[in-house]
Amino acid sequence: MLATPERALVNYLTFLAQHTPHPLVLLLDEVDGLVGAAMVSFLTQLRQGYIERSETAFPASVVLVGQRQVRDYAMREEERRATAWLGTTSPFNITAEATTLGPFTQAEVGELLEQHSTATGQRFSPEAVAHIWELGRGHPWLSNALADQIVRRDVRERSVEITAAHVEAAKETIILERRTHIDSLVARLREDRVRRIIAPMLAGERATEDMLDDDFAYVVGLGLVRWNRGHWELANPIYREVLPRALTHA
Repeated sequence: MLATPERALVNYLTFLAQHTPHPLVLLLDEVDGLVGAAMVSFLTQLRQGYIERSETAFPASVVLVGQRQVRDYAMREEERRATAWLGTTSPFNITAEATTLGPFTQAEVGELLEQHSTATGQRFSPEAVAHIWELGRGHPWLSNALADQIVRRDVRERSVEITAAHVEAAKETIILERRTHIDSLVARLREDRVRRIIAPMLAGERATEDMLDDDFAYVVGLGLVRWNRGHWELANPIYREVLPRALTHA
């Protein structure tokens, strides 16, 4: 079943679909970490499975979770030629939808942290809640990463209240250790199309507001910038700290 790389994925998914009594829904996280020939083969096999679904079993729905839109997965010219169908509005010739998980509101960040307090009795001080919001501006991964660093590693004693100082220390840790999201962020900054937009912003220049500019739309889609008070700016204070460091050493 897995002996032929060009069919390994589609054969495996067909096998799974054949052996479940219910429609199979497949969620693939961080799928945009694939590069080059592996990405081309992955996307092509998913499409093959969809095309052949009338003859063989296949997942009823496939969700690709990552930082980028499907059309941005394969970037080199030869890869674009190999997956020319990626440029269509429906990459797999079906009705597809691209959904972005937006930032939490300040109230939602507070609600998230309150769930921990309810479950464990450990409180976040109002200053800690405000600082988590301020640092991440509601970014889902950053908000969770800050809280996780604190309660799982830094302050395991549940009787100790979480303070703004704990939040600040957690921020330094996730940046210095280049946790998964930070590492992915640094990788994106190695892309010329991202540097072209971000570097001038770090120098104090205004970003373009042309959403038809593919590079700018790409940076917006990655969540690197946000619209605030009439202009575009880096999305949150953590990004404002990480991006200059990353560009300096890229």
